[in-house]
Amino acid sequence: MLEKMKGKVLVQALVLAVWLALIVSAYGYLVLYAATPGQKADAPLSWPSASRLVPGEDRPTLLVFIHPKCVCSRATLAELSRIMTRSQGKVRAYILILLPETMQEDWAHTDLLESARSIKGTTTMIDRNGAESNRFHCQTSGHTLVYRADGKLTFSGGITSSRGHEGANLGRSAVEDIILHNNSSTASNQVFGCPLHER
Repeated sequence: MLEKMKGKVLVQALVLAVWLALIVSAYGYLVLYAATPGQKADAPLSWPSASRLVPGEDRPTLLVFIHPKCVCSRATLAELSRIMTRSQGKVRAYILILLPETMQEDWAHTDLLESARSIKGTTTMIDRNGAESNRFHCQTSGHTLVYRADGKLTFSGGITSSRGHEGANLGRSAVEDIILHNNSSTASNQVFGCPLHER
């Protein structure tokens, strides 16, 4: 009888240990995933002449590239909304929503598209076949670029501190400094989001 009880306790302890190990592993994976940036982009240093977007002539131009099914990018749009609220007409802003060549337009009609369209002071456009994201060499959803009025790149990176995380961060501060004060000590930041060209 005693041996059976010992065996039962041992099995229960083993099951508990495995269960705890799985929880710790899953939590560790989530933390690591949230802190892992997307692929770095080598954005053009000058506004590409082939772009169909019209840059601001007397103010900076801000571009944000979004995959319509990337849940991480909800935080990017929330941070962009904060930037635009403070900017009040001091920047020309575009939100480019990816649409792969083989997909119908309704594929891109998600809550992210609706959120993008609700941000005042921005122009939301469907980026068919990733034409603009390719011209600007952006590979990760949430990648944000700011070009000065003279067409020179002044910021390239993300405006969140991790995947799906809102709050004060280096990228948002840099973009606001450029727009509001024409100055920033930060020219780049890591981008946290899904691969832009994956379906």
